[in-house]
Amino acid sequence: MDINLPLKKVTPVILAGGKGVRLWPLTGTQRPKPFLRLFSKYTLLQRTLRRVETCAEPIIVCAAQFVDKAKSNMEALAQGQGGIIAEPMPRSTAASIAMAALCVGKDDLILVMPSDHVIGNKEMFLQQLRGACTRAHEGAMIIFGARPKSNNTRYGYVLAEGFGKAEVKKVQHFVEKPEKPRAVQLRAAGNCFWNTGIFLCKAGVYLEKLERHAPDIYESCVRAHKSGKQEGNIFTPDRAAFERCPAIPVDVALMEKARNLSVTDIKTPWADVGTWGSLSHAVTFKY
Repeated sequence: MDINLPLKKVTPVILAGGKGVRLWPLTGTQRPKPFLRLFSKYTLLQRTLRRVETCAEPIIVCAAQFVDKAKSNMEALAQGQGGIIAEPMPRSTAASIAMAALCVGKDDLILVMPSDHVIGNKEMFLQQLRGACTRAHEGAMIIFGARPKSNNTRYGYVLAEGFGKAEVKKVQHFVEKPEKPRAVQLRAAGNCFWNTGIFLCKAGVYLEKLERHAPDIYESCVRAHKSGKQEGNIFTPDRAAFERCPAIPVDVALMEKARNLSVTDIKTPWADVGTWGSLSHAVTFKY
């Protein structure tokens, strides 16, 4: 299969949730981070949308009360309608991604991306994405990792098998937000990445792994999707079914349990704008 598969075959799934507490008072419960304008005239969500404008129409997952904000952010870019999943209540990322995966075909590629991250080199990121598409079409789940630039204890780490030059490496295991001595050790080892939370796979592959490792989440989401409501480009999961879904992050529910995961270097400056310190770091990027 051609390594340069068209990005129009990739559906971005953009997670625009969060409680708005880590950048208080800039953010708050009614001022979520994705809708902040921090670096330009564009919000963080719009910057993420612009990053994947050459892909298929995106799916934004957000709280029901912020659907209008998400819709206006998307329409202001004139990128088409896309889709919005309006979550009746927060149920963390494993469920959010499942709802999006259920809204596309099982063989469609989904690119899962948090909406509040900053990537310094868009073209380099898209180049890495194109290179990962072939393996994803073949059934792989590929995590985009960032080479550690410091002994950061706020990020999770992904350890790769071996030190070879292969663009995509097999995941050995995950380390969740290590203490400082462990972070120093991991960075020095040279075969680890920060876990950016960005990954690529077929929708059906994600759902199969979720069913295997977190069947309660899978079953709740399937019921919530089956009884949900579609109005224009907005899909609302069934409230009763979705409420019964366990609220577990995708890393815990699936990534740390699944086998045969792969990781590739994002090869561009990257930051999770989650603290004032990371915000200061992201400001130094050249866009």
